[in-house]
Amino acid sequence: MKLRPAKIIPMTSQEWSSAKRLSVTYSFIESNIGKLIVASSQKGICFLAFYDSQTNPTKELQQAFPQANLLHKQQPIHLAAQELYQTHSSNIATKSDISHLPLHIKGTDFQHQVWETLLDIPYGQTRTYQDIARKINNPKATRAVGTAIGQNPIAIIIPCHRVITKSGKLGGYKWGADLKASILRHEVGNSQKGEM
Repeated sequence: MKLRPAKIIPMTSQEWSSAKRLSVTYSFIESNIGKLIVASSQKGICFLAFYDSQTNPTKELQQAFPQANLLHKQQPIHLAAQELYQTHSSNIATKSDISHLPLHIKGTDFQHQVWETLLDIPYGQTRTYQDIARKINNPKATRAVGTAIGQNPIAIIIPCHRVITKSGKLGGYKWGADLKASILRHEVGNSQKGEM
């Protein structure tokens, strides 16, 4: 079964730049791969990021949405996202149907195009930056693709960790190369076991 979130809902500049128009609620997730902060608007998940003792996740959220009204409150959509990261689960985002999780995220048209393409990378597989550039019919935009991938605001669900370099090296990852390697090992191992 192909597990893919609902189509990305672009967040308008009016929504994220006006405190009167955007309310963001957030909560925290404990998982077998790390701690995450999840945030949502009324339209869908708008922020999902790893954090550790060296980072301030609430501050990062405030920086992402400086004009929004932030409220620490768990929402049903947060619980739905949390199901993907339960510590007792042997899989990451594989056994749960995530098609009901809308993603309401801000970004340029180009970024949204790249992120939509990432959603199509199958679990347990990887693609190169060049693959993504070709997929969006812009083969010369490899560097811009890499920048857009690095600015992905939704960890794991938009699987930027599945993009590697043409030489087979891991490449960059916003939340660290060690975490990227760990997630990929986990996914490849599960897919080889037939746990999809």
